[in-house]
Amino acid sequence: MKQIFNRPITVLMFTLTILVFGFISAAKLPVSLMPDTEKPIISIITRYHGVGAEQIEKLITIPIENAVSTISNIKEIRAASEDGKSVVIVYFENQTKMKYAALNISEAVERVAGTFPKAAHKPYFIRNKPDDKAVFIFSLQSDFYHLNKLRDLAEHQYKEELMQLNGVAEAVISGGSITEIQVNIDKDTLASHQIPLLNVPEVIASRYFIQSGGKLFEHKQEGYVHTDSRFKTVQEIAGIPIHIEDKNKSLVYLKDVASVKENPREPDTYSRLNGQDCVTIYIRKNSTANTLEVCTAILQYLESLKNEPHLEITEIFNEKEYIQKAINNVLVSAVLGTIIASIVLFLFFNDFKAIGLIAFSIPFSLFFTFFMMYLTDLKINIMTLSGLAIGIGMLLDNGIIMIKQLNE
Repeated sequence: MKQIFNRPITVLMFTLTILVFGFISAAKLPVSLMPDTEKPIISIITRYHGVGAEQIEKLITIPIENAVSTISNIKEIRAASEDGKSVVIVYFENQTKMKYAALNISEAVERVAGTFPKAAHKPYFIRNKPDDKAVFIFSLQSDFYHLNKLRDLAEHQYKEELMQLNGVAEAVISGGSITEIQVNIDKDTLASHQIPLLNVPEVIASRYFIQSGGKLFEHKQEGYVHTDSRFKTVQEIAGIPIHIEDKNKSLVYLKDVASVKENPREPDTYSRLNGQDCVTIYIRKNSTANTLEVCTAILQYLESLKNEPHLEITEIFNEKEYIQKAINNVLVSAVLGTIIASIVLFLFFNDFKAIGLIAFSIPFSLFFTFFMMYLTDLKINIMTLSGLAIGIGMLLDNGIIMIKQLNE
């Protein structure tokens, strides 16, 4: 050991190497408020607007429950059906590997999703309970767009783009109303043509499809053919033939027995900001995602939206700010404690050289710890910073003992 310390250049290079790698590691370490705790919970959420809780239970919730109940390591299954929404929460045993459990859940739900009504949304999964709070909330307002138009943009564009961000589990939209096609059937006219009421939705559904036609070879080139029979306008829906008269063999169109209009759906939520109507988007993250990284990605996405004209975006809640404040408070407390302790040691021992060595050993130890945290995939949070603060206190205590032994 003496031979090592007798070589100051070697010691200096080793020290600088630790400081450089520690500084780089500290800059790259992810930051969160609390340590990540992966809960053995997977929530399956399916939305089916305009349908009551009883039908949601029968058509969606019960089939999902039956499908996932065969998966191993399940501790408990809880389900809730409400108007327009089905939530099935699956609790697993504590030692379950959630990556494989999520794959099993996805496969089980896919097997029964084909039996759901076509108007029902595709089920999506959250690796926690759906009532966990949102990490980011922002609102949309516009003097140019109608509130319902803002809701359509949020549902069909902004929500899909937000869900593609890494770590985002769910984006819930409130305020405004979704535009829908309403078919109001005249029962008397329908009865006069002797058309069963259930035939109307079946005919409409049968006309809305995309059918693959196979491959097409032409001039040594290969292409694919498909038939797109999806409706483009309200007039196309109104012009659907739904029945053939037996007497004169004439066609009965949907517009003959019903009025087809594009109207906003009855709003289920209201959202206001500063007394003005708005559309609000609540964003929840995956339980294993880094909150700081998710909020940063959302902020970058909102920056891209600021280029769109006639759109006012207001940030309402950002958990990143609270995390940074909490982390900064712990850091400031640790730094102030170190400075005050060093001053007290100097006043009592009056040995500037010894106190200087202790003061230098503190940042050196911190940077070395940051380097080891980076290698072991640990994150900076309140718990790890509190541990570092305790470690600094122990380092000072050991320094006091060392100084007393040297003085003796």
